[in-house]
Amino acid sequence: MASLQCRLPRAGRTLASRLSRASATKWHSSTSSQDLPSQADVVIIGGGSIGTSTLYHLRKEGVNAVLLERHQLTAGTTWHSAGMLWRLRPTDADIELNAYSREMCKKLEQETDIASWTENGGLFVGTNAERLAEYKRFA
Repeated sequence: MASLQCRLPRAGRTLASRLSRASATKWHSSTSSQDLPSQADVVIIGGGSIGTSTLYHLRKEGVNAVLLERHQLTAGTTWHSAGMLWRLRPTDADIELNAYSREMCKKLEQETDIASWTENGGLFVGTNAERLAEYKRFA
């Protein structure tokens, strides 16, 4: 079994450094399991979008949390859907969650001075009557 490591790529270290200055939170990155903190209130396994978001929000609340990632942040499936925050969603909860995520991305740019959000837009095409009716319901 591969050992888990708590590490951040260069961009992540920069982000963590700037966030720590902005929120007076201590961030720790390491490439060795020997350098990991001896204690944490919460241990998060996986540095994808959910894991990193969980860490961000817990640390903002002052929780002593650590994130363990065995490779590189967002190196798994997260990057496949990067930026796919569509406004048309099937439920109000999905719409709210995506709206929050969009605002969060913009807020992170302001907190860190790292340009990471580009608003491009998208196009939904109703190729049949059923799909068109579905899109009209969402709009």
